[in-house]
Amino acid sequence: MHRSANWRNLKLIAIYNEPRPVSSFWGLENTDTKSYLDVNLAPVSPKKLEEIFEQSAGYVTSREKEIIFNRCNGNPAYAEQALSYSLDCQISDKAFIMPNSFSELIKERLLTLKKSNKEAHKMLCGAAILGDRLNLALLKEIFGYKNQEFNDIMSYLAKSKFVRPYNEIYYEFNNLLLWENVLKNIQNDIVFEDINVKVGKSISIFNINTNATMAMIAHNLKQNRMAFDIWTKTTRLASYVGDVNLYVISQKQCLALLNEFNENETLNIRYNISERLGKLLTEYDPEEALEYLPDAISNAKAQNNEPKEIDLLGYLASCCRKTGNYFGDVECVDNVLKKLAPGQELETALIKASKLSSLIAIGNCGEAVNLIDNDILPVLNTHLTKPRLSKSIPLGFIYDTWLRVYLNLASALALQGNDRSFEIMTMLFEIIDKQHITDEDLICRANLVLAWANTVKGNFRTSQEVLTDITRRYGEKFSDINSQKYDIISNYNLISIFNKFLQKDYTDIQAELFECVRFANDTGNEFAKYLFKTLLGKVFCDAKQAKRAVGIYNEQITWFADKKMALGALLTWYLIAEATIITESVKNAIDIASQALEIAQNPRINNTFFIVKLKTLLAKAYIELSDYETAGINLESAMLLAKKYNMNDLLSKIYLLYGKYYMDLGSVQSQKQEEYLKGASKMINNGLGLVIETTRNTYVKDELEAQKQLIDDYCIKNGFKN
Repeated sequence: MHRSANWRNLKLIAIYNEPRPVSSFWGLENTDTKSYLDVNLAPVSPKKLEEIFEQSAGYVTSREKEIIFNRCNGNPAYAEQALSYSLDCQISDKAFIMPNSFSELIKERLLTLKKSNKEAHKMLCGAAILGDRLNLALLKEIFGYKNQEFNDIMSYLAKSKFVRPYNEIYYEFNNLLLWENVLKNIQNDIVFEDINVKVGKSISIFNINTNATMAMIAHNLKQNRMAFDIWTKTTRLASYVGDVNLYVISQKQCLALLNEFNENETLNIRYNISERLGKLLTEYDPEEALEYLPDAISNAKAQNNEPKEIDLLGYLASCCRKTGNYFGDVECVDNVLKKLAPGQELETALIKASKLSSLIAIGNCGEAVNLIDNDILPVLNTHLTKPRLSKSIPLGFIYDTWLRVYLNLASALALQGNDRSFEIMTMLFEIIDKQHITDEDLICRANLVLAWANTVKGNFRTSQEVLTDITRRYGEKFSDINSQKYDIISNYNLISIFNKFLQKDYTDIQAELFECVRFANDTGNEFAKYLFKTLLGKVFCDAKQAKRAVGIYNEQITWFADKKMALGALLTWYLIAEATIITESVKNAIDIASQALEIAQNPRINNTFFIVKLKTLLAKAYIELSDYETAGINLESAMLLAKKYNMNDLLSKIYLLYGKYYMDLGSVQSQKQEEYLKGASKMINNGLGLVIETTRNTYVKDELEAQKQLIDDYCIKNGFKN
């Protein structure tokens, strides 16, 4: 590799086989100064393949080169084996007919090898059974070859491009795909059983390193009971040495082998393995854990073992949270609550607290606030005021839950648009300062809630200052964020993007949205991904491409509705209704907005922010229909709510629409014409005062000033005092 200036400070090379950028592994989000470079493997160029062909110029014809070139699709491993097969054909005096796949190619090569060199074929079979890396001394011991004979065979296999030297002790297969196909093909060979017996006898005297191989050999020989016993022993040894990967593999192999036995004899073993795997994988691979935990829970339920069932439901709930199945988490928690005995107030409060984050994630903020205020905080406050020491529930756990409950309360209120969130945040930050709490995860999330609360209120400058402070304090530590905390970066991105949208600051917005969608997708945050895609549609709508926007909205609303994600659905329905005024009809827009408003007002959701947005949109739609009475009712209701919760940015936009509303009424001669025009001026002036003193939203300020000019010009032209 050319050592340019970009490589002088190279600290790390990460090699992995997933189609995702490196930023998704470490949470790198600084797109201005790239501190990393993604290098993706691509098919080998024709020029490079030509170099491979030139090495075999002596025995490959031009026609064969052309066939191989067209068939291998730039895969050098495929090309290498095809070229070697061409030589195989010449040695065995058979016609070269290129197989249709890599697997078929290896099958043909093995058949040819068996005919031309039986000893080499036998050695290759034994080597494949042992693994992709070949211990030369062990192979020689197993097959009993003398030095010269053994060296000749290995040399033959190396020249045939099956294996290559790794170091003085080991050889290895030329690539893993080759090894996998060799192993798969030799299983149907008549010598397979004999070779397994020979290898098994030779390695049976060794330690744990050969247990997995011994178990596979036993399985190859259809000695399932022996294989099961070996895997069981390997499981115990893996647990002793703390090898999680080997433990999981061993348990999975045991489960697979149980299919070969009588179910009545092995059912309890199967359930026990499912329980152990489910619990272990909850931390390491929650998505895979979901495959095992339901069986274990069903078994505990069938045995009326409620303590075990509750325990396993806790693991299942954790897996659901980690994989984004928030309704699954809530369902698990509710099932546990049904099993608690009367009088367990503290336990009930703590378990209810465990589902708060999922309730908030799906948008049931009203339900979360109600639970916290009535069922959770009163119990926790009482217990912390007069603590009763318990071995089963440590006081520290209760205190930590108490802090998280306050954070969840502030978050739910902020998402609703309720400025009570500031009161809760003030209390939380006072506790953090007073108790010298250093939990960076808690503090960072608290600051994100504070930023969003300011966004909803219209304090965009303050919101951005909080985000900047988060970057300053935690920016370098973002690289330490694991997969459980990727949502911190996505939430940061969402708040930053919403600040821009609410102020119509679209500078480089598409590029930012694409980057945010990519990150959310790479880290498995489906909710954030679809939200960002929805906002991309808004960019097109504001660029006079409403039909294109609706197409994007419809794709996203399908996912939000299917997953019952209220926040995403409310945003998307609002935007669909807004665009429908342009693309279809005002009446259709009213129908969509009215249905969305019913959902926003649902007590479980109770999202004041969207209630205000939707009422304002309905007012705009009714003005279009000249139904000023209904428009006025919606405007007045929206304004009262916006004032009550100090949603100043939304309030300034309501003043703007109210100004247009009165202007429309004042444009028609009537007894109240002058009163309407004065009302229009008053609303616009109220909006300007709010923008200048508080929100500093230049987009709304420009709109208000333009409307003010229209009103002033009309009044001057028609002789009205304003």
